[in-house]
Amino acid sequence: MKQKIDLHKIIESDSSIFLVAESERKVIGFVFGELWVRKSWTLKQRKVASVEQIVVNSCYRNQGVGLALIKAFEANAIYDGGEELWLEVYSFNKSALGLYRKAGIEPKIQIGQKALT
Repeated sequence: MKQKIDLHKIIESDSSIFLVAESERKVIGFVFGELWVRKSWTLKQRKVASVEQIVVNSCYRNQGVGLALIKAFEANAIYDGGEELWLEVYSFNKSALGLYRKAGIEPKIQIGQKALT
């Protein structure tokens, strides 16, 4: 099943960040996410920039495109008052983990998962 993304909703939302990487006028990658306020009884309230999706065309991987997208996302988040950057990645996705480490993103939270069927 293909996942549908409502780009109008993402682009027009004040809390969204949507960036595109281009080469020779062709889209070769994108990143999108949102800014939200983490509220907690035990932790300090923070404005979080959450990366929801980052995609780079396979022909352009390992050429710095993903890192440039993350850095641009980070810059936009800081400009909009973001204090932390969050993202989720599966532990088996070694290439993504390597990219995130290059960007200075380190694992902080572990989430357990179990199939219920």
